[in-house]
Amino acid sequence: MICAKQAVAAAGLAHIIWTEDKKRLDEQRAQSLSFIKLLQDAEDCGFLPDDVMVAVEFINRDGGQQGQEIKWLQSNWEDCIHTVIAMSTNHLKNEVGQSVGVVTSEEAMTALRKHCGNVDKAVEECVAAVQRRVRTVQLEYMFLMYMFF
Repeated sequence: MICAKQAVAAAGLAHIIWTEDKKRLDEQRAQSLSFIKLLQDAEDCGFLPDDVMVAVEFINRDGGQQGQEIKWLQSNWEDCIHTVIAMSTNHLKNEVGQSVGVVTSEEAMTALRKHCGNVDKAVEECVAAVQRRVRTVQLEYMFLMYMFF
């Protein structure tokens, strides 16, 4: 008798666990499908998955509303890019005393994507890229001066 009761209880417990696992998996599936739809909608608007991740980071950091990633990108993405360009240019001007290079929108966008929207890290990346280009030009100039004079 005890064995039969234990078997029934165990079967009931197994069913409860299976039901909870199924609910959890169904929720995960729904979240995944929702995220895939978000990525598809973003792509239709001209944004990359990395752009969406930047928006997610900003929304999470600022306590914004989930599900507004595309709206955030449409309203703020260009401003973020211009902020990185402006801050990079100012840093370079302060460092050298004059403008020595230009940070392109593409460089700023790539840096923002790489650093998940961290503007300070993106600025560091852009400044380093300009500094590398300037050093390359200086070395080429010095080489040419050495070779021909």
